[in-house]
This record gives sequence, structure tokens and C-alpha cells, in this order.
Amino acid sequence: MTTGTIIFICCYCLILCLYFFTETTGKLKLRAPNKIALSTMFFVFACYQFNANPMYGLNSYHIILIAALFLAFLGDAFLLIDLNRGGDFFLAGNICFFIYEIATLENNNIHFNRECRFEFNHNFNRNNYVRKR
Repeated sequence: MTTGTIIFICCYCLILCLYFFTETTGKLKLRAPNKIALSTMFFVFACYQFNANPMYGLNSYHIILIAALFLAFLGDAFLLIDLNRGGDFFLAGNICFFIYEIATLENNNIHFNRECRFEFNHNFNRNNYVRKR
């Protein structure tokens, strides 16, 4: 682990402790700045690690992960302002995370359609679900 990573982890843990303090004491005015600082630090650290690793490039499928993290960051920021807008960003981020998961499985020769089976009951009997009068 590099020195920068250790410094980041220490700073992140310090702000996380401050966030837990504001949550438990009821000082909600400090909640928003702490939450934004945590999500910003996490996103910046993810971008730094993405750029530091030479196997991750802008033309690789790993850029979907950065897009998902960015949408989650926006969801966190807008959730403090508008609940619906933040939820929309979180939904888009979850869709990107799901696409990234499928791409990672396919890259490792684990095929989604073979490993994750969805079983549907084709013997649906309508009479079992209709209320009798």
C-alpha cells in the first residue's frame, strides 16, 4: 500500500467518525457536509486508483464502474436536495453496476445465461388464483 492510500484511509475514517457523531447526536446541519465529503473522497479515490492501474483504460469496460460510481455520487448529492432526483441517479447507477457485473462475469468466462438461471413456473393454474364466489 502506498503512503497516499494510507493517508486517504486515515482521512476517510476520520470523516466517517465525524459523520457517525453527527448522526448520533442529532446535529443534522453537519450531516450534509460530512456526507458530501465522504462520497466525494470515495469517488476521487476510485478515479485515482482507476488511473493508477495501467490495465484500466478509457477503452476498457471498467469505465462502466467509474460511470456507476459517478451516478451514485450524484445520487448522494441530489438526495440531500430532492428525494426523487437522487433516486433517479441511484437507479441509473445500479443499472450501470449490473451491466459492469455482467461484463466482469463474461470477461472471466462465467456466462450469465448459464450460471444465473431464472426458473419460471409454466404450469400456472389460473383457477388457483381466482376468488370463488
